[in-house]
Amino acid sequence: MKFLNEHTRILKGNHPIDMNDRDSEWMAVELDLPDNFSDKAKACWEYFEGAAFIFQYMSRLVVTDEGLYLTAHGDGSHDAPFSAPRWVCDSWEELERILETTYDELEEEGILPEREKAPTEAEQHIARLMNHGVRIKRPDGTTEDLTMDFYRRAMCYCNTEGCRAVCYEIELPGIEGEFMIAFWRDGRVDSGSTKRIFDCLAQ
Repeated sequence: MKFLNEHTRILKGNHPIDMNDRDSEWMAVELDLPDNFSDKAKACWEYFEGAAFIFQYMSRLVVTDEGLYLTAHGDGSHDAPFSAPRWVCDSWEELERILETTYDELEEEGILPEREKAPTEAEQHIARLMNHGVRIKRPDGTTEDLTMDFYRRAMCYCNTEGCRAVCYEIELPGIEGEFMIAFWRDGRVDSGSTKRIFDCLAQ
């Protein structure tokens, strides 16, 4: 098969239709979206979930809508309504470009749901500390959970007060020693031994 490779697979269940050649439509083979497509192309495909299907047909990639029509047919009249595939491509690269362009158009029109932003390196750092049960030590000796909200409040304090960084003592469950966490005004986060944090601040 021309378009079957290690990045895609054959799907079964849909039966496409060629209104111009009903004797040949059986040759259409449904394929999955390749797993090496760009994130943007994949996001566009997810938007069309249940309303777009890929078939190899007559040595081309034919992407249909939910009507599953492989070729254009009809004259637009009441008795012969017009229908056609979404896209017809000669390569996977062409389909990837079409999906990326379509994504940009949908995004510009405000149709696509907003994509979740990937967590920053600092947010990932905080999440790891949270998973290990790290707690913030208060001056009165009590402790409180380290949370994303605490991180954001620390960032807000740095920006409001013009601080280069703000530091807190932290408690690591089951580990003896003196440890601190530093929240930098530029959004970075450092944690470790008190000596290490002081060394960072001195740089």
